Amino acid sequence: MKLIPDWRAVLCHAYSVHFVAISIFFGALDVIANFWTLFDGLLPISRGWFAGLGVTFGILGLAGRFIPQKTISGDVNADK
Repeated sequence: MKLIPDWRAVLCHAYSVHFVAISIFFGALDVIANFWTLFDGLLPISRGWFAGLGVTFGILGLAGRFIPQKTISGDVNADK
C-alpha cells in the first residue's frame, strides 16, 4: 500500500477527512459520557446525541468522498 503523492493536502483539505475526524470526536465523547458518571447532568445535550452525531458525521465523511474539491483535485475537468 502506498500513499498518494499529495497526502498532506488531502489530510488538510478533504471534506471526508474533516467529517471523519468530527465523527471520531463525537464517538469518543459518547464513550466517555457513558462510562464516566462525572458528566451526568453537566452536558448541554443528552448522551445519546453524541452517538447520533458521530454516525451522522461518519455518513457525511463517506459522502464527502464524492464531492469535487478544487483545493485538492484542481478543476472539475482536470482528469479530462
